Amino acid sequence: MRLREGSGRDVIAALPPGVPVIICAGLRSDAADLERSRPLTRIVQKPFSLMALMDSLEDPLAQAKPDR
Repeated sequence: MRLREGSGRDVIAALPPGVPVIICAGLRSDAADLERSRPLTRIVQKPFSLMALMDSLEDPLAQAKPDR
């Protein structure tokens, strides 16, 4: 996907820290700094299986749920 202005990195940086983000990247190293700086960010390296995607979603979504 191409954005008219900025980059996907800019979009992620503008999100509040508590918003879970899943990055689908061809090279893990391209987005590794975002994963380190944002606790609810995970990288799924392409190509990936449905199970790998589900595993990546599980932890950030559980952490992002408000206490009830």
